[in-house]
Amino acid sequence: MASRAKSNETPIWREAVKRGAVRSGALVGSVALIIASLLVTLALVSYRPSDPAMNTAAAGPANNWLGSIGAWTSDIMLWLAGPAIILLIPIMLITAIRMWRDVPVSGWRRRAVWATIGIALIGVGLALFRGDAVFGLPAGLGGVIGLAGAGALKWGLAFIPDAQIQSIVNFVLAATIAITGVIIWARSLDLDDAERAFLFRRRASDAPERTAKPPRIATPAPRAATPSEPRPRPIIADRNSAPANAKGKERQTSLALKDR
Repeated sequence: MASRAKSNETPIWREAVKRGAVRSGALVGSVALIIASLLVTLALVSYRPSDPAMNTAAAGPANNWLGSIGAWTSDIMLWLAGPAIILLIPIMLITAIRMWRDVPVSGWRRRAVWATIGIALIGVGLALFRGDAVFGLPAGLGGVIGLAGAGALKWGLAFIPDAQIQSIVNFVLAATIAITGVIIWARSLDLDDAERAFLFRRRASDAPERTAKPPRIATPAPRAATPSEPRPRPIIADRNSAPANAKGKERQTSLALKDR
């Protein structure tokens, strides 16, 4: 009997250990993603075009806050997709927060692909707005991906004979592509109800102050005028009838005495 009880309890014990290991791995991965996103943000914010990196042959130490590693990382990322590459940071943070909350993160590859497509479209739109070199960026506003896409579109726009119409079409096309990229990137976040409530919540203490209105004093509604009803006239008794009734009563009492 004891061996049977042990055999029944062993799977439960193993399942608990397995769940604990998975949970511990999720917490470690969440912390690692948060640290990585913070480091990438610091590297991008402190980017210096004069730091020695892939696109800059310079001597001396890097001025990036993360040193040479930060200089190379930020240079490669900005070279690929331009400033829009920083939109990868929210994807990393949301994935880390879901792992910390023990929320399933299935489909993260699909979200990463759609986020990359959205960032690439934003880069193409920015490159269409301004395709020339921008000081401080290794490959302009759109990076090499945005420059490649914008170059292909501008090749097609060159067939428009009127320069003014070509400029208008270029502006409309750039705005449409950039807005489409923003929409695709926002949809790739796939926020749940708890995340939306956290991002767009309002302070409970501020809500009454914003919506408070001065109290309104209720005034009695005027009553509809009703036609005055005629008062009943007082009935005046006939002077002659009162003595007659009195006499009648006296006669009735006299008759009663005679019967006795």
